[in-house]
This record gives sequence, structure tokens and C-alpha cells, in this order.
Amino acid sequence: HDMDVSDMAYCYTTALHWSLTQFTPASMEVHPHNSLERMYTILVLLCALVVFSSFVSSASQAITSLRNMNAEQQRQQLLLRNYFNENCVSSELGNRIWAFFKQKHFALKKRVHEDDITLLPLLPPYLVKGLREEVYFPTLSKLHFMFQLMNKDWPAISRICHQACRERSLLSKQELFAMSEFATTVHFVSSGRMDYITEAKDGLPGDQVNFQVSDGDIVSETVLW
Repeated sequence: HDMDVSDMAYCYTTALHWSLTQFTPASMEVHPHNSLERMYTILVLLCALVVFSSFVSSASQAITSLRNMNAEQQRQQLLLRNYFNENCVSSELGNRIWAFFKQKHFALKKRVHEDDITLLPLLPPYLVKGLREEVYFPTLSKLHFMFQLMNKDWPAISRICHQACRERSLLSKQELFAMSEFATTVHFVSSGRMDYITEAKDGLPGDQVNFQVSDGDIVSETVLW
């Protein structure tokens, strides 16, 4: 091709240019001059076709998956707007509600819960039972009573994991339960922080005490007793 081989920069950029043209419809002045070079070019073209097709397919699949992930959120936003319009909700209240959901709910990245996976109901009961035992027992074992019960009556622990345990995620500023509400469940905090507000025992009526509850803490344990 009458190239100046002493100019390494030109040779390198020419080779790079030629390799890039194999992935695109572009052309250049470097072309095969004999059968061996033409066979090599054909082989490179075939490899480029496979690699480029795979890249485009992966990119399209990733974009489609991202759109599907956001589809439910967009549907809820549309339903919220329609609800405001159909019920003549005032602009001031609508903006406040919309700002709350936009800040607290639509931007929320919560843990994946069992109810989020639509495939799990298809599992046979013994697999669902085993899954719940492995998911919930490490949390239950934080209670010394549950850890001792495991050694004496594992079927009871298995029934508790399978029938009495559920996961829940809260928005920021969302109440888990209200003050003076009758407690019926024990809560294990697995991630994040929570304010536990109760009435002060030694103080004026209406005085409150605020406790910080974080990972690994247990709330309303007295329900068990």
C-alpha cells in the first residue's frame, strides 16, 4: 500500500481506522490485494458482525428492562394525576401531595420483599416454607427465647417463620404505629433508623421522650409476653 512504515503513529492510526470500519458501513483506502488478505478481511467482517450484533442486542435489552422497571411508577403517577383531575382536587393540595410522593415514594429504593416477586407463589409449599425459614430465622434468633426454642421445638420456629413473619418498608416520616395504639406485633429493624416516641413516665402530662431505633433493634417485644 506504499505506506511509510517508519511513521509508527500513521501506521497505528491507519490500522485502528481499518478495524473500526469493519464494524460500520464506512470505507477507507486500505483494501485487500490478494486472496490471503481478502480471506482475512472476510473473517474480520464475520467476527465484527457477531460482536456488533451482540452489543446492540445487549444495549436494547438493557434499555427495555429499564423501561419496564419504570413502567409501574409512571402508571401510578398517571393515575394520581387523573384522580386529582376527576375529583377536582385543589392545586395547592395536589402540589403538596405530589411533592410528598416525588420526594418520599418515587425516589424510594426499598428492599426487595417476597410480595414483589411474582414467581414465588408458583413454588411448591415445601420450598416456600424453606425459603421463609432461611430469610426470617436469622432475624428471629436475635430474641434469646427464639434461639432457645430452636433447640427444643424447631417445627414451632418453622411455623412462626412461615405464618407469622412479614417484611415491610416505610417511607420517611411515615408512622409504623401511633402512640397509645394497642400493640399486636413485634417489629425487628433490619435497616435504617426510626424514632420511637412515647410519653414520659416522670413528667407533666403530654411530655414525650424520643428514642432512636436502628439496625438490629427490636420494638414492642412485650407483645410476646
